[in-house]
Amino acid sequence: MKKYRKAGSPGIVGRACRTPDCKRTVGIWSCYGDLDKAYPPENGWPLPVTPLPRPYTIKPTDSRGLGMFAVRNIALGETIVIERPVLLQPQINVCQNWEKLEEDLELMIKFLEPKDRKKLLALHNCKPPSECRPIAGILRTNAILCYFSKSKFCPDYAGVCLDTSRVNHSCIPNSVTSFDDKTLFVELRATRDISVGEEITITYVPELGSRADRQKELQSKYYFTCTCERCTAPGVEASDERRDFVRNAAPFAYPTWLMFSDSNDANMTKHWIASMHTLLDAAEAEGLYEARCVPVRWLACTYAALGDVENFKKWASETVRTVRVLNNYTTGFFSSKDWEKWLDEPTSMPFWGEKRPSQ
Repeated sequence: MKKYRKAGSPGIVGRACRTPDCKRTVGIWSCYGDLDKAYPPENGWPLPVTPLPRPYTIKPTDSRGLGMFAVRNIALGETIVIERPVLLQPQINVCQNWEKLEEDLELMIKFLEPKDRKKLLALHNCKPPSECRPIAGILRTNAILCYFSKSKFCPDYAGVCLDTSRVNHSCIPNSVTSFDDKTLFVELRATRDISVGEEITITYVPELGSRADRQKELQSKYYFTCTCERCTAPGVEASDERRDFVRNAAPFAYPTWLMFSDSNDANMTKHWIASMHTLLDAAEAEGLYEARCVPVRWLACTYAALGDVENFKKWASETVRTVRVLNNYTTGFFSSKDWEKWLDEPTSMPFWGEKRPSQ
């Protein structure tokens, strides 16, 4: 890796990240000094390996530029592509001082390999010239959130990938991105089965907003109107009601669990289990894979508290599958490693056979 600039406070560092043999630049960083120290240049960074043959191709869509399409059937949970961002900036830099950002970006991309620089500059820029200059527009249009737990100054970074940034938006996406700050990889995984020829999509905005809220945010940030099935098919009101229900019900899962755990009323138990199934049904009806996390985990916890091995294993398996798809190994309600251990040894769960977990 080669440092080419250091300025500002608490210290902004520019780096050209190279392969272990130092023969090729694989990415350009502009980061705070603490992040620079957390990832020493001498370590070198192996290239990510996307499954081969690649299950996708990049080609023109009917109405929204280039997009990513499946070239074969892709199963739920399958990895579609693994990439390292070729461009990385602190999120705060993407939100202000556009002229300074453009100057930085013009300098940074000179260190990219020519073919990568060409692909980067070919990415879509939805921002008008009156708002920002071209390279900053490409970054703001295509950035993927990359969270670095090791940074105290700014854990949120904006990363641009050459293929994953080509994935278009849908309010009923069939894939999800995740960033691993240990490997520095962005991974795109299928959140449902994807058929050959089908476009691969993610969501650009919070999934649980109403159609009107989603359209407003897409228009203000990306200057387009979504025409996905969920936005154009009949039944928008029912869809909005389901998403509103998921958004409002999920935060109350834990307080409601406490009511269940403190009660010996069989009807209360039935009501609690039924409410989690209702929440799960609403999330699945809307194609909101991440929203499954709340009900499947609490159903597993419920059956653990009840000492029901068969049902616990059923919902613990669902929990493990869900967090694996989301690549959610350390965050949320316990880690996937915990769930994998409990799936093998149900009685090792902290509140097995009891009525109340520690939050």
